[in-house]
Amino acid sequence: VLGDAFPAADPLSGASAGNNFTYDEVGAFRINDAGLYDASFTAVDQPDDCTADFSNTLVGGKYGCSFGNVGDTQWVGRFIPAYFDVGVADACTDAGGFTYSGQPFLVTVTARENDGTVTEYYAGSYAKETTLSNAGDTANFDGTNSIAAVDFGLGTPGVATDIDVIYTFPDPETAFETITLRAVDEDGVSSSGHLEESTEIRSARLVLGNASAITTNDGLLPVTLEAWQETSPGVFEWEVHADDTSCTTPVIGDFSLTNETGPVAGNTSISGFFFNTGQGLLTLSAPGAGNYGSVDVEVVTDTWLYFDWNTTGTPESPVGTMTFFEIFETEEGFIESHEVIP
Repeated sequence: VLGDAFPAADPLSGASAGNNFTYDEVGAFRINDAGLYDASFTAVDQPDDCTADFSNTLVGGKYGCSFGNVGDTQWVGRFIPAYFDVGVADACTDAGGFTYSGQPFLVTVTARENDGTVTEYYAGSYAKETTLSNAGDTANFDGTNSIAAVDFGLGTPGVATDIDVIYTFPDPETAFETITLRAVDEDGVSSSGHLEESTEIRSARLVLGNASAITTNDGLLPVTLEAWQETSPGVFEWEVHADDTSCTTPVIGDFSLTNETGPVAGNTSISGFFFNTGQGLLTLSAPGAGNYGSVDVEVVTDTWLYFDWNTTGTPESPVGTMTFFEIFETEEGFIESHEVIP
């Protein structure tokens, strides 16, 4: 809609100028033939002296009562959105919401008019590629911070959603950091000064411990979710991430046995698993007397919970080791005997 109207024309020049017009959409507009007209100038003549049209041809001694522009005007524009709003959905909703370093999260960019209305035509050729940043800093997004112009036309007009934005700390031993998402398109339309939501990035890893048990007992292998966090003022270390109550939920089927060494091979299996608020135990069945040895445990987990365990520069999934051992007794039934002299 093209708002405002022209005031009365100057009586000498016949010209009228308006300086308060607004256009409430993106793109461009033009005024079609007779789209700009005056139907009141000839009001006194309209009853009998002119016809109810735009005719410039004398018909029956009368011309048209209305007059306006002849032919379509040139295009005016391109008009662009006044600004963007940026919404963020935390990947994990526990503890007020957070996102792990390397974990995809959702960002929604909305193109708005000056009065806050969502634009209807910011799509197709009118939309532009949009870059996301942390309040202007584009580092650490792993190339996932670009929203294609076509994304603005996939759902609600003027709105684009990117479900795979990823922010990764260069060093996993980095304290929690809140990032603020900003959107800027190729025309310079920006969310700066408007709604820019944020998410707290946390560095975490899944840990499989090492454990041992006698061959006649089940083996219990610790499974821990850790985050690099401040454990006391100024002290940061890997610590159980108890804030995660529902985001990380490994199941028994994620674990497997490998590298079975010694008689234990083929005589133990994964028989149980419990995990809650960052801590758990994986149960390996007792292999039985004489079936000693070791077995490695692997887990299929999310890549953002990998860690460079082998210091090769490449993060990998964790591995733990369960060792089963024998207790050998003497013929008398003693493991050891000592003579005590009073």
